[in-house]
Amino acid sequence: QVYFNKKPKDLSVIEAAVLVGMLKAPSAYNPVRNPNDSRSRRNVVMYQMVKNNYLTQNQFNDLSKKETVLHFTPISHTEGLAPYFRDVLAQDLKRYFKKNPKQDGSTYDIYKDGLKIYTTIDSRMQRYAEESVKEHMSTYQKLFSNQYKGSDIFEKGIGKERLALAKRNSDRYRKSKDAGMSVSEIDNSFNTRTKMKVFSWKGEIDTIMTPIDSIKYHMMFLQTGFMAMDPENGFIKAWVGGIDFQYFKFDHVNINTKRQVGSTYKPVLYTLAIDNGWSPCISVPAGTVTIGNWTVKGSGGYKSLKKCLATSDNGCAAYLVQNLGASAMVEMGERMGIQTKLPAYPAISLGAGDLSLFEMMTVYSCFPSGGIRTEPIMLTRIEDKNRNLIKLFVSKRVEAFGNNTAYKMIDLMKGVIDPGGTGNRLKRNYNMGDLQMAGKTGTTNKNVDAWFMGYTPNLVAGVWVGNDEQFLRFRTTYLGQGASAALPIWGNFFQKVVKNPEFKYIEEAKFFTPSD
Repeated sequence: QVYFNKKPKDLSVIEAAVLVGMLKAPSAYNPVRNPNDSRSRRNVVMYQMVKNNYLTQNQFNDLSKKETVLHFTPISHTEGLAPYFRDVLAQDLKRYFKKNPKQDGSTYDIYKDGLKIYTTIDSRMQRYAEESVKEHMSTYQKLFSNQYKGSDIFEKGIGKERLALAKRNSDRYRKSKDAGMSVSEIDNSFNTRTKMKVFSWKGEIDTIMTPIDSIKYHMMFLQTGFMAMDPENGFIKAWVGGIDFQYFKFDHVNINTKRQVGSTYKPVLYTLAIDNGWSPCISVPAGTVTIGNWTVKGSGGYKSLKKCLATSDNGCAAYLVQNLGASAMVEMGERMGIQTKLPAYPAISLGAGDLSLFEMMTVYSCFPSGGIRTEPIMLTRIEDKNRNLIKLFVSKRVEAFGNNTAYKMIDLMKGVIDPGGTGNRLKRNYNMGDLQMAGKTGTTNKNVDAWFMGYTPNLVAGVWVGNDEQFLRFRTTYLGQGASAALPIWGNFFQKVVKNPEFKYIEEAKFFTPSD
């Protein structure tokens, strides 16, 4: 692909000989950098074909005189599968090797030292994840953008402030300042129409617009984060950190990217209740609850814990935290894998805390694995250029709670996707076969963040959808809720997985039965 823009089966004898010849010394026999040496080496390879009766002498005589015709198409780091994952991985590797140098004290160069780096990514699942993001987000973006047609959102208030900040942080602004341009000259340049390329869901577009309009245009795009992992070994199977790495490099999966998690946090509170002997069938009041100066309005009446979670009733959650304590709730979250230090406030029970998708994946790994917290890992091993093992990676697994509690929580979260649950469209709109699954929707105040966290017996996946600029949000809960904005990516992904016969084991897997 790089040198001839072809698949292996389409290579000519000359092209194949060039590539085989490079094996001995890829740099020395590079046909771009060293064409003469490459040609000589190519001919050596073809003469070996003569000696082994794959070419005749006449064929060799003819081919050896011909030039090598290249179609050089170097692959950009912004292209290919999992660009966000690869970018985060590169940064993690650099930090690792800085702390773990070679025996001579020098630092490994991840690009030049011939390291063999084995990741956990499953290329098929990664492709399904990227396809699912594109299918949903390209359609949903239209609904989001239509809300703001004819709007003056960037002309006043927070919108005006954020636009000005984005302008000052742009490469164009910094380069203009470095070039000595005055403020008025810079302002004029940002309001002058110019040729440029912009992102679109139909592909990159060549257009003419002012730089300030370009900033507004790109600020309007919804972003997403998606991750899938094996809850037993922690292997990250798919990672999509945003909608397009070339234009939007900010990653929305890694542990440093945090947004309010909404009701996807509630299973932490319910786990605390179940672990303290509360039955899924026990009825609790779902009315108004006041704790200090914090008041929550519920739906009223009594509901079983299972119904409370299925309908994501805030009154039930407030009642639970009132009885169990905010400190105990936060402590349970830490046992389940939350590394962020959350304040022990009752409002955390409704998902008021900012957490990363990466952390939430660890939390949700506890359920299908029987109460064992499994930390996600990106790597299986690293070898040097001589295939000597440098490091073997294994996920850290710690018991967060008993498997009886996990079993009951799975049953509670099955209710979320059953009829009457907030995520019921998962079964209604997607063909999952006999796939066993459970999960939780999440929607934050004013529809700023939409979440869906879900799992099967052997695969956990999580989705966040929102705008990097939190003042840009859905204006209706119908569109902005987790079940509408985030769940479809999860549904699309698993629908593709179960259609692949190679993943039959995922569809056929059953949730565990507790040992006691």
